[in-house]
Formats: sequence, structure tokens, C-alpha cells
Amino acid sequence: MHILWREWSPRAFAQAEAEQKPVLLSLVTAWSDECAVMERTTYAHPEVASLIDARFVPVRVDADRRPDLSDRYSLGGWPTTKIISLLADELSKSMDVEAFAHEKENEFLNAIAEIG
Repeated sequence: MHILWREWSPRAFAQAEAEQKPVLLSLVTAWSDECAVMERTTYAHPEVASLIDARFVPVRVDADRRPDLSDRYSLGGWPTTKIISLLADELSKSMDVEAFAHEKENEFLNAIAEIG
């Protein structure tokens, strides 16, 4: 199973509102080795992908193409994963996911399970 990433768009946020789910925002760059590792390991993990698709509307943003979103949501590096609650239009919780890359899928899974 793979995560069905959406683009940052009104359509993605309308889906989140209609389904009453928070948005899981993944900020990545094409040149970051850590982003590639996160994609190959944590996001490719079947339980992680299943949980994300079930409890969130996953949105992927290329930080180089959307520096405005990178400036607003980045934790100062990539990859960054943020959970956005539409109820308050504010960030409900953030995670520095660099700590979850490199074979720590279970820690990431536990963290997002508590939120979603």
C-alpha cells in the first residue's frame, strides 16, 4: 500500500473538511537524502500508509516550489511532517520526522496514531 498524496489545494482542504479529518502535511525536497529515506522507509511501511490514508488527508508539498509554505510550516529542515487541524485553522501538533527516518517506522506510527 502506498500513500495517496494530494497537492496543496482548495480541493484537498475541502476533502479534509468533508471527511472531518486533519491534514497530514509532508514538506519535502527533491535533493534531500533524508526525504528519500523517509519515503523509502517510513512512508512505504504498510501500517504507516494505511493509518495515514484512514485518518488523515495526506498533502505533499515540494518546499522548493512552495517556499511560502516551507517558511510557514517547516521545522528548519526536511522532511517535515505537520498535522493541521481544520477546526482551529492552526497546527494541532507537529513532529520533527527526521527522528523517525532510518528504521523507526513504529515510532512514527505511534506518534500519528495518537493524533489522528
